[in-house]
Amino acid sequence: MRTAVFFVCILICLLLNLQACSTKSVQDPFDLACRNISKKDFVAAHKHLHKLAKSKHPKAQTLMGLFHEKGIVVERDVSQALEYYRQAATQGLPEAQSRLGHLLLETAGKDSGEAIAWLEKAASQGEAEAQATLRKLDRSGRMSGAFNNMENGLHQGGAQYKSGMDNLTKSWVGYSDIVNTLNDAAAASSSASQKH
Repeated sequence: MRTAVFFVCILICLLLNLQACSTKSVQDPFDLACRNISKKDFVAAHKHLHKLAKSKHPKAQTLMGLFHEKGIVVERDVSQALEYYRQAATQGLPEAQSRLGHLLLETAGKDSGEAIAWLEKAASQGEAEAQATLRKLDRSGRMSGAFNNMENGLHQGGAQYKSGMDNLTKSWVGYSDIVNTLNDAAAASSSASQKH
């Protein structure tokens, strides 16, 4: 009888343990970080992103760049932001290429060849913000013939246009919402610090 009770107790413990394990879901750390950002839990998001960025996760590197560029959870550090963006951009992530190009334009000036090169890479992959910036620079006479060639391809329906349009449908879902949330947080922080 004691043996039967012992086995029943073990079986109950095993079933309870299995149930507890099944309720714990394995969550992707990047998705968790993005959810933390949407909930405005920037400290938790930063913790997950920092670990991922160290393991060369390009989207996490891009978001770490934003944290440093905007001064969210960390001191504003443009050189660190540029480094994170560069790490992700060299892996081919168009959002990182665009962020890097834009920040280089802001820090190095409108004549930065490196900034234009990164913006062109992003634009050729369908990154709309980079395309718009290049158009503005072209209108102001600051662009070389490279962008004109890309524009000709866009107007003629060439391979570059198709490539860009295909990449728009594959773009990073939720990226613009994340950027908007981080921009809002940075603006609120800036506004609060100016009042004091």
